[in-house]
Amino acid sequence: MKKYIFILFFIMLTSVGQAEIKQIPDQTLLTASSIGSVHTIDSFLVSASGEEVSLFVYDAMLRQYRFLYSENIPMLEYKTSKLEDSILVINSQDDKFYFVSLKNLPELQYLGFVDLQRSYADYTLIDNSLYIAGFYDGILRYKIQDYSHAQFIDSSMTGILVTQMSHDDKYLYALDEYNGLLRYDLTGDGFGTFDEYLFVPLRSFAYTKVDSLFYLHLINGGFLVGDFNRPSGNNIVDSLIDLSQVKYLYSTDSLLVTTDEREITIIHRYDYSNISVYPLTNLNPLGLLNPFDNSKILMLPTLDRGLSFITLDTSLAIQDGLALNGSINDIILQDSTLYMSLSGEPIHLFTSDSNGYMSYSHSLYENLNNSGQIEHNGDSLFVIYPDISRLAIITQADQPDSAQLESPILVSTVSVRDMYYTGEQLYDNALIFIEHPFRYEVYAVSDSGYIAYENEWKFVADMTSLSVKDSIAAISDSKNVCSVYKILPSYDKEVLTTINLDGTATESIFNNNFLYLFVDLNLYVLDFTDRENIFIDTVLSMPKNVVDAVIVENYMFTVGTSGILGFDLNGIFPQIIDSGGLPGNSIEVNSGMIAVHDS
Repeated sequence: MKKYIFILFFIMLTSVGQAEIKQIPDQTLLTASSIGSVHTIDSFLVSASGEEVSLFVYDAMLRQYRFLYSENIPMLEYKTSKLEDSILVINSQDDKFYFVSLKNLPELQYLGFVDLQRSYADYTLIDNSLYIAGFYDGILRYKIQDYSHAQFIDSSMTGILVTQMSHDDKYLYALDEYNGLLRYDLTGDGFGTFDEYLFVPLRSFAYTKVDSLFYLHLINGGFLVGDFNRPSGNNIVDSLIDLSQVKYLYSTDSLLVTTDEREITIIHRYDYSNISVYPLTNLNPLGLLNPFDNSKILMLPTLDRGLSFITLDTSLAIQDGLALNGSINDIILQDSTLYMSLSGEPIHLFTSDSNGYMSYSHSLYENLNNSGQIEHNGDSLFVIYPDISRLAIITQADQPDSAQLESPILVSTVSVRDMYYTGEQLYDNALIFIEHPFRYEVYAVSDSGYIAYENEWKFVADMTSLSVKDSIAAISDSKNVCSVYKILPSYDKEVLTTINLDGTATESIFNNNFLYLFVDLNLYVLDFTDRENIFIDTVLSMPKNVVDAVIVENYMFTVGTSGILGFDLNGIFPQIIDSGGLPGNSIEVNSGMIAVHDS
């Protein structure tokens, strides 16, 4: 299953007229993440998932991790990863190895990949030697050159079925499922010298090293405890057989913790009879102990997004381990302030410093922790709160001590897709359109901030874009038609004309007396100079598709699945002057910055 990391990014503009749209954003804020494997170095957390490696930093005040940025890795879906010294070794679904250097954090440096052109069960990297567990082929060693070539060097057939590997400063360990744990001394040159067998009388499929002991996970459930410091044949020192199969095992000073896809088991380390079992739902059982809470917190990625912290005591409390853990519903960029609305979160505000770097400022109404679409009129924020089915106004939202929630009215929030605010007054009111499948709900907003329901517009074909100018509404639909309506004093609509298109319009925006309709890789320019005779003036070809557009002064910026476009609107027709950036489905431009999010 493909995993996604959701991002928001900023691109600094030296001036609107001389914009440089970079390919890589100046800043990225994560709001939701499908996290795969997790590793920690100092205050940093590194996660490999999907086709990316993401970097987080621990926030001691929040006691959560904050996202820094992601590095795309050109691979076929990550499968596993290991942190070997300061090199992250990623195993992809097609059994290639990818290498990322973590030596200079917060910099992630992609080094390259190698393809051994064979399958394997496990691996470990020691300096530039890659050891792999080759199932019935034993242990094989490859020399890694420039992280782009792998040369087979030698192998060991001591084991029968080798399926797991690890190492410490002195020894290489390899699990032979039929006999036990092999140990090789690495202090000499070459492959390493076979040193000792930790014989296991029952079949083990995995092991976990805890201090000087080895916990061997048994096929039929439970574990045996082995100690290489005991004489051969007498080095199994303890056991816990009456237990379900141990998939992963973690340890604190006093506890052993086992996890699988269904449950988490707490075992007192020095009293195996003292066991507590709890259900484990929606969590990946493979995680890591948090180094910042005396290793009393188990960090497990959630299956849909984010990271969970599990307190390892009798309460077994679970809390979010990742700041801003929710998918983006909407953003506003206004006067160097970013408003971010998220599922499962209140509205968060970020403010920029003199260099344009955004940092967290405050949140609006923490108890309203699920915010939907947002709009603004310069000094007030319009917010849809789906949990309480309300459309509300928040005044002075940029002032944490002065923000006031006003005029909440009951609205239907089921299936809300978007919200549009016209800004301009029509018949003494500005208008808010709340979009649902096949219909718009129309609300009037008075100068005093009073919101009132006015009308409902229903359609046979589903709408794909809406643009409003003065008393004119242009609505495109899934039937490849753009319908132009006059908005009546009752806030009902009256059709003026319909225009057939060669495809479905994904976005539309008015520029004076012209309407721009984005259809696939074409830009339709409709002339509205004569409202009685609206027509297609020209059709321009486009290098990228467009799903959202914004006009600032005499320039237009768009975003789609291939990135950002910048247009000069000073000529007769829009002229592309720059392109770049990452894909997205919503774009905001204000105060010399572009912000794009992909939900």
